[in-house]
Amino acid sequence: MTAKTEFEAIAADWPNTDASSFISAGSLLWHVQRFDHEDEHAPMMLLLHGTGASTHSWGPIIPELSKQFHVIALDLPGHGFSERPSTAQLSLEGMSRLLERLCETLKITPDFVVGHSAGAAIAAHMTLGHMIEPRGLISIAGAFMPIGGPNNGLFSLLAKLMAGNPFSARIFAWRSRNPAIVKELIDRTGSKLTAETYDQYAILARNRRHVSAALGMMANWNLRGLNKALSNLTTPLLILTGEADTMIPASDGPQIAKLVPNAELINMKNVGHLLHEEAPVDVAAQIIDFTDRCTAGKS
Repeated sequence: MTAKTEFEAIAADWPNTDASSFISAGSLLWHVQRFDHEDEHAPMMLLLHGTGASTHSWGPIIPELSKQFHVIALDLPGHGFSERPSTAQLSLEGMSRLLERLCETLKITPDFVVGHSAGAAIAAHMTLGHMIEPRGLISIAGAFMPIGGPNNGLFSLLAKLMAGNPFSARIFAWRSRNPAIVKELIDRTGSKLTAETYDQYAILARNRRHVSAALGMMANWNLRGLNKALSNLTTPLLILTGEADTMIPASDGPQIAKLVPNAELINMKNVGHLLHEEAPVDVAAQIIDFTDRCTAGKS
């Protein structure tokens, strides 16, 4: 079964399927959702989800953002219902280059990019590499620091071993038939979601291709180069963190804010790693306020 036919099988239960299309770019077939604003001159916003997620994670916040922007959300390579590339392309550089090809195919030049977790790292990497030139970047629980902190080497080795084992994704997908296991994993992020959203993550967790891509992404993720380059990021950056986030250390936000010359840090209370899903109206308000100031040249 292809990624597209997998999507067709669950489309009735997936958020915003009326906005979905499949686009061929960079040797991949991508699942893309597009929300056009009635004003053709409205700024364009690109949404990049994190490892193990998909376009569904933006479902709660898109109604707020689409009031002011043309919005494009997509499934990262191998995630959700986009085709999986080679494992080597699941690196920060590889995924960034694939996304660059998609933007070229779509003929879009995003004015603002919102990235959640690893998606924030991709947005920053693409901006530093002049693959995109947005007016502002928004990081939601951005995963900018090496995964696993000082034990990153051990974490990467474990991820590589799991990604290289053809049975790892199969076993995880099989265990994820139990909804309680998926809920427990999500709850470990410090976020509490709706029953419908837990079900959507469960659909993804039962998909071996999606799980394999997430494992491959973790195995190939190296942020040391990005960390060294962040001081060269001159694009205004809004850093949104969740006070209850158990995935990203609380110290990461202030560290990134110190590295990036034009950065602003906002720590939001009573939300975890998936803060854009928990508090979409509040997160959207922070984003819109920031983009307004970027447009006015005040950020």
